[in-house]
Amino acid sequence: MSSFTPINISEDGLALDAEEHTRELQVEEAFKIFQSALKHQKDRLFELAEAEYKRLFKLDVITKDGNAPPSPTVETLRYLAYRNRGVLRFERLAHSHESLDNDEVYTEFYVCMSDMLTALGHGEGDTLLTELLYSILSYFGLTRLTRLILEYELTKTDDDDIVIHRGSFVMPHLSRVLQKKKMILMELGDEVSLQNDEFLAKIDVSQTKQAEVALFQKLSYLAPVKAEIEENRREASTPTVARIELKRLSWATVIAQLLDTMPKPPKLKYVQDPYALTTDTLEIIRFAMPKGDEVEMEEEEEEEEEEEEPEVVEIEVSVEPTFESFDAQQTRKETPDRDEDMEDKEQTNGIPESNIAVDQEVSQPEAEVTSAVKDDGKSTTDRNVPQRASKRKAAATIVADARVPTIDDFSESLTFLKALNNFLALRTVEFQDVITPFVTNPLLLDPFIADFVTTLSTWSIQESEFLLQESQGKSNYDLPLMEILNSTALSDSYIQPPDLDTIMSATELESVIRDINSNGLHLHQVRLLFLEKLLETSDVCLITDSKWSPEMLKAVRKMAEASDISMYTDMNALLVAQDEEKMHQKLTVAVSLCEILSDHYISLFKRMKSLRLQPKNRKAVAALQIELDATAKRLERWKYLCHDFLCCLTVTDKLRFRLEWATVSLHQQSDFKNNATAMEESLKRFLDKAAASPVDIPYTNYPNIPRLNSQTVSDQLSKINILSTFSKILDAETSKGDETIGLLESVLMPSEDDVLTEEQLSMDSFVKNSSMELQLRLWQILLNYYEIHGFLSKYQVGFESAILILLHEVTSAKYVSQTFPQRQQILLRIIGFFNEYARNFITLLKHQATNLTSLGKEHNAEKLNELVQFLRLFYTYALHIDHCEISTTTPVSSKSPKASAVLKDVLVNTFTLVFLYYVSELPADDRYPEIINDLLSIVHVQLGARSCCDASEGVFLEMSLELLLKLKWPDSVCDVSQIVSCRYHHTVSIENFTPFEHDTAPEELTLASAVPLAEYLLPFCFAKNPMFQQPKNDFKPLLDALLDLTEKVEDDADPLPRNEAILEAYLETPLSNRLFRESFYGLLDMNFSLFRPSKYLALAKTGLFYIQGVNALALFKIRKRSMQSRTVELDFVIRMFQTDLFYGSGRVESWVLLAQSYGFLVEDDLIWTSDKLNSDRKQGIALVQRKTLLCYLMGVSQFVQLSDLSKESRKVAAVLWSNFLKELYNATMPPMSRLSFEVVSTPKFVKKSRGASYEKRFQGSPMSRETLYNTIKLALKFAIEMNVRDWTNHFYYSKILSKLVCDPKIVLKLLLQACECARKSGSNSDPISEPHYRLVSQIYKYVRAGKISVQTGLKYLNLNPVTNVTVIEIDGTPLDPDYPQFIQFIISSLKKVVNYDKKRWQHRPRFRLAKIYYEELHDLDSAYEEILTVVSLKQTTKNLVNIWKPDNERPGKHFQYAAEYALFFVNLLIEKKDLSSLCVFYRKLRKSHAAMLNIVAVWEVTTAALCSMFRHNLEIPEGFSEQAAQSLRFSEFTEYAKDLHSLFQARKTLPLQDEEIMCFLYEVSEIRRLNNGFGSSTIIDDLFVSMFLLLYMRYLPVLIAGREPVVVDMLKKQPRITRRELLPRIVELVRAVEKEVLVIEKDKGDTIFVWKNHNEVIETEDEPVPVLNVSQASQDVQTGTQIESGDTELRGVTTDNKEESSFKPDLHDVELLAEVEREFVIVSPESSQQSQPLTTAPNEQQTDVVLGMKISPTTTPKRESSVLDDADSLVQLPVVKTPSRPTIMEPETPVFFTPLGNTAPISSRSRRRSSSSSALTKRLKIMFEGESLIPSAYLISRKISYGDHKMENPEEKEAGDADSDRVAHEGSDDKDQFVTPVSSPSQA
Repeated sequence: MSSFTPINISEDGLALDAEEHTRELQVEEAFKIFQSALKHQKDRLFELAEAEYKRLFKLDVITKDGNAPPSPTVETLRYLAYRNRGVLRFERLAHSHESLDNDEVYTEFYVCMSDMLTALGHGEGDTLLTELLYSILSYFGLTRLTRLILEYELTKTDDDDIVIHRGSFVMPHLSRVLQKKKMILMELGDEVSLQNDEFLAKIDVSQTKQAEVALFQKLSYLAPVKAEIEENRREASTPTVARIELKRLSWATVIAQLLDTMPKPPKLKYVQDPYALTTDTLEIIRFAMPKGDEVEMEEEEEEEEEEEEPEVVEIEVSVEPTFESFDAQQTRKETPDRDEDMEDKEQTNGIPESNIAVDQEVSQPEAEVTSAVKDDGKSTTDRNVPQRASKRKAAATIVADARVPTIDDFSESLTFLKALNNFLALRTVEFQDVITPFVTNPLLLDPFIADFVTTLSTWSIQESEFLLQESQGKSNYDLPLMEILNSTALSDSYIQPPDLDTIMSATELESVIRDINSNGLHLHQVRLLFLEKLLETSDVCLITDSKWSPEMLKAVRKMAEASDISMYTDMNALLVAQDEEKMHQKLTVAVSLCEILSDHYISLFKRMKSLRLQPKNRKAVAALQIELDATAKRLERWKYLCHDFLCCLTVTDKLRFRLEWATVSLHQQSDFKNNATAMEESLKRFLDKAAASPVDIPYTNYPNIPRLNSQTVSDQLSKINILSTFSKILDAETSKGDETIGLLESVLMPSEDDVLTEEQLSMDSFVKNSSMELQLRLWQILLNYYEIHGFLSKYQVGFESAILILLHEVTSAKYVSQTFPQRQQILLRIIGFFNEYARNFITLLKHQATNLTSLGKEHNAEKLNELVQFLRLFYTYALHIDHCEISTTTPVSSKSPKASAVLKDVLVNTFTLVFLYYVSELPADDRYPEIINDLLSIVHVQLGARSCCDASEGVFLEMSLELLLKLKWPDSVCDVSQIVSCRYHHTVSIENFTPFEHDTAPEELTLASAVPLAEYLLPFCFAKNPMFQQPKNDFKPLLDALLDLTEKVEDDADPLPRNEAILEAYLETPLSNRLFRESFYGLLDMNFSLFRPSKYLALAKTGLFYIQGVNALALFKIRKRSMQSRTVELDFVIRMFQTDLFYGSGRVESWVLLAQSYGFLVEDDLIWTSDKLNSDRKQGIALVQRKTLLCYLMGVSQFVQLSDLSKESRKVAAVLWSNFLKELYNATMPPMSRLSFEVVSTPKFVKKSRGASYEKRFQGSPMSRETLYNTIKLALKFAIEMNVRDWTNHFYYSKILSKLVCDPKIVLKLLLQACECARKSGSNSDPISEPHYRLVSQIYKYVRAGKISVQTGLKYLNLNPVTNVTVIEIDGTPLDPDYPQFIQFIISSLKKVVNYDKKRWQHRPRFRLAKIYYEELHDLDSAYEEILTVVSLKQTTKNLVNIWKPDNERPGKHFQYAAEYALFFVNLLIEKKDLSSLCVFYRKLRKSHAAMLNIVAVWEVTTAALCSMFRHNLEIPEGFSEQAAQSLRFSEFTEYAKDLHSLFQARKTLPLQDEEIMCFLYEVSEIRRLNNGFGSSTIIDDLFVSMFLLLYMRYLPVLIAGREPVVVDMLKKQPRITRRELLPRIVELVRAVEKEVLVIEKDKGDTIFVWKNHNEVIETEDEPVPVLNVSQASQDVQTGTQIESGDTELRGVTTDNKEESSFKPDLHDVELLAEVEREFVIVSPESSQQSQPLTTAPNEQQTDVVLGMKISPTTTPKRESSVLDDADSLVQLPVVKTPSRPTIMEPETPVFFTPLGNTAPISSRSRRRSSSSSALTKRLKIMFEGESLIPSAYLISRKISYGDHKMENPEEKEAGDADSDRVAHEGSDDKDQFVTPVSSPSQA
């Protein structure tokens, strides 16, 4: 195939072709479905049609539009689909409307209307559809829509239009349409349309009216829909009223609530009129007066208005007066907080206190504050103004239970000041008392402090404005000109204008509201009315001569923007009309609008500049640019209109000044350089005109327009001249920022050697004569430059100079001489400047490489005194907080949170600077840790008590923590803990100290601050060894935070990779004698190295990773006790201990705990499931166990290297040796059996004699068992030496000595010590019982083995209080018990041990009791009862062996115990001959594959026993299957086997005589199924086949008699019948009778699954027995040989189902069958007693029930009844009735089945009924006579193979038995030929 691809064929084109093809297929399918739906619709099968339409609308071609426009075919299909579905639903509604309620009718109607109207969008409506829509719309009375439908019908095609206007002929349907149209026009009263159309005038509509009456009657079921539509139309015609519930009567409230009725515009989108965003119209605005107000509406007037006004729909709008427009709210969302510097005056300031006492600049929406208002000296509480519930109280609210604070309430503050003065006295500085005057009389304070106290108590929004002007951010020294010009916005000569509500009283406002409510004004009219009232000038200009809040100004601006077009159009119309009177009124509004827009434009311009410096705010910049452009265009248009008005009118100069001043301010702020000359000329003109016409306009409400008077104009003119000069210097081509700073330095910090130029001299003169504010601005620029460039020394000099200016300003006589509002403004501005200077100074100190205390000592005492004066000022704010809490007065934090935050910042900054200057002033010898720590402590207490210790970005906490950590003074731990809690929110409790909650904001911990913190605090975690006493949980959050830093910060010098490789290489080292020797001699070492410095090394040396590992491991142990722990948690534990070692800690504890962690992984794999132990995954466990041992060995080596053993070291060593010996013992003993010594991490390529291969383990362990026992013995000596109280050490020591065949007395003595320690270690609720059981078991074994005497055993038994027994004394002489009595004592002791176990978890004593009952006393019942406590056959119990791992049992040992208990239980059931229990047992055993070791061995024993019992009950001799199969011909067997299957398949019930064999056959089938791929199947398959052949032999005569004889070619060799041929047939037979068998087992299982005793011995003569094969038997039947038959019960299959079988006997066949039955004489004992015709000769002999048959040469008496007597009779079968033994008619010549071709007679002999020549039958014979079926060595599994290792009897191994030989279980599984079953299960 060619690979050429044309370039003009793209994948997109192919995709489009495929899409088009798919669409075409969907169109075809859609038309098919549509035709089907139409058919159902035509037949009025609504539901079927609806279902088809649902299928249709699931196709994408109907519901979805692709990229391309739909084709005409698709559009037509859509039209038809929607149209016909709508018609269908309408018909269904008309048909079933009586069964629907009104809501259902309404819903169904709108669904069908939606379909019909949607259809019109996809195609041109047909006449039927338009007529239907016309009928519906005309019924509803919707005349306009009806006319629309009619005109649509008339004009939808051009041809119709031609026909209509031709007038000669009209189509009938068009004629009806025209009649309807004329009737509609008449109803509408459209006379014009009727007169213009002459054709309509001639049409008669009388018949149409009559037809519509009949039509309306048919549509009467739509009456509920019609009523709903009429109701909706009435509601739609009702005007919408917005009812605004006023919270209070003030202009600010009214304007704010009116604005809040509008929706907020989308984010970053400028909307001129928010009313355009509303979905509902606001046709009428009504205001509801506040309840309880003095102004109320007259009820009579309201009633009259209600009668006159039409019905309206009122919408209640209850809005809280937030005084913040949606623009301000949106702006805060659009830009970061630091970018809102230019909008703070609009967003953070509120209205005056006379309007509202709550500062609404809170940015959080949830900060809801109830407004409280003062009015004529009365509080809102007196006026009953409704208020929302709030935690904050209004400032003017009088609380009834408030009390006046006393000096005693400030005792803590007095104590602090006393302690502070004690510290300051060391440097001759004093903090003068401010508390006493503050409480008693604030006027006694310094004037500036008294002013500050008064300001705090009367805080309002104006104070917040003044304070926040200098606290919103840093100035940019690169743009000094704009900063200088902006600094004059509030000049030194401050005038307090009156409030708006003072000028315009509530009465006038009430009158305006009355007019609005009475006239029902629209929203637009209301806004115009408010603008006229507020902006028109009569005597006073409200916007310039009164104080408004920035929010109200913004609300007025938004109303003006919304009404801009309407107002401009009206004013322009006045200009055209030259209505001078109205023009005078509107001119002031236009000028005010120009001022508002100019101020707003300047604000937008400033925000634009700040946002452009931040690249992330592109969207916000774009949105601002749109608003800026719209504002500029609007402003330009209004300015031109104002100039036109001024040209036409004669007005005062004030209006002209206002308009020109707004323009000058705009140019000054936005484009100074280009407009400097024009501004200078304008200012000069101002001065000339001001001389003739003085003017003074404060412009209080405009933050960007300065005050207008002659002095201001003169100052501005001089500033422009100076700045022009300044600009020339700064804007030179070669000038840079450094020249700007140089100029400022020469002016602000002149040097004596400097020579100033002319420009510099003029600048210096200007600065010295300028206001204080301008000087501070220049200092601000200079200091910011120093901070950015890191000039610490220069900044310190400038800072000290600046604060000296600030202090002189507030302490000068000039300050005192000014009015309080002026002093207040100056003080707040000074606080703002000081806060910025101090904050930048501290920030610079933090960023320097030197310490925070690296300040120069020159003049520090003097500067410290100046800072203390400022501290006195700011400390009064702390007293104000306390005062408010005591007196419940509203604090500043509730009125203005931002202002409160600034005051807290300045308080913290001042405390910090005072402390730094104080410490720098202290001599080095006097810098005691006590002084520094105690001073920081008392300051922290003061700040923390007021929740401000983290203010100013946590600078105080950072400085304090760094100083205290450098001191390294242990007594500072409590203060460090408190700082950590405040700064990082990590609670660290030290001894009896718990940090207090200071309500701070948390900071993120950094690596630089974490290292010294960890070096200081973590040693307190090591005060007590964390390995034995875990640190408090309070340390965990801090430790986690420290650890997170190591994961977040990358370290290029990290030594982990190299050291990790070293550790991995060590953990793959094979275990050997040499390794153990080097470990015990202390020669092992890891040689971890740190070749490069690491960032984490300091943290690692503090023990961080070790403590984290200890905490995680302790948490894992806790979870492990309560539930199955997650081993994934150990990965973190292992990583922590490894990391601790990688950084060179060399801790023995880390190696020990690392080994424990690996040990827990091994334990988890061993205790939860045995799957890994029974598979190759066991090697994975061994590898992890080897890591455990290697870590312990390294820990041993590190411990041996220790030179000095302290008490803590001995405790660690005790844990090390104890855990090491236990892990080594676990690795040595089963189930691991030294596998960890043999495995290798990676397969090794080994060359052997038979070839090379990869080996995963060594051939044999490199360390012998005896060597390991001696190693454990040595470790036990060390462990006991380190901790003699640990009972496990004595316990394991006794076990090791017993395995080393030591003196029994030493072993028992150690066990007694273990018992003693265990009693002391255990508790009453959970005693330790393992050593007590071990003592009893060991004594029993020693006495039984003859190693000690009975008396010695009893002596040791009585030395333990738990196991002691009472020996009876005779005549004062103790009774000398013999061995049987000793056994009873042992049983008594074991029962005591069982009772001693309170939790009932110990299972070993129970098993030992059962074993003693079985082996010693041969008491099977007692043994069975004991073993049932651990083995359960109940169906409700899931597990077969119900044991669990006790705490002190070795991991994995319980799986070995489970196998041992299961084997013992099987042996017990065999001895009890309990066949029924064995059948239950094998099923539960097969499900326990994950609950025991080597379940295959237990399974094979169980299946062998079951097969033997089944064979015995059915009396099937061994070798039967082979002999029977050889006697059958293949061709005959295949045919007769099919008939046998058909016979049983056709039956409804099983014959009574077949129930037993069928049940057994089914059980063997289940065993085969469960054994598939699990165990050997030879015995099972042999029995399976034998049972089938036995059944086949029983039915063979019946099968032969029921069909024609099978022709067999005797000359041709017949195929051999093999298992492969038999097994599928047997499985099919079992499936056919499965249900019947299950019913039988349920009903008769107790009688069927019972052991049978075949004890009759039949003596026969040794006579030749002729052989009867199957072919001969069939021939005899055909030749008419008669066979005697007894009168047996008939069982079989009814004739009803015989057609289902291939075996179909006819009448002749049934008669022949009866003859055959009469020849078989096999009768049960019951039937033999009733059988009259049969007699037995005295000398007749009996034969085997299965093999014996009698062929009688004489005819027998006829039966009294025939099989044909009853049509439903069943075919009688010659089977043995079970369970009773049958009575057999003795044949003259017994016949046995022999292999075909072997005709030699078999001599009869005396034999036992169940005997056989096979070895298995011989063993069965022994078992049935009372001996065991299988040797105890096999059943009890003393020596039985478990995979690759021996499963040993733990008890014998613990007694010191030598290694046992493995026993291999191999079996043949040949399915192609019969093999005589082996004689023993072991051979299988």
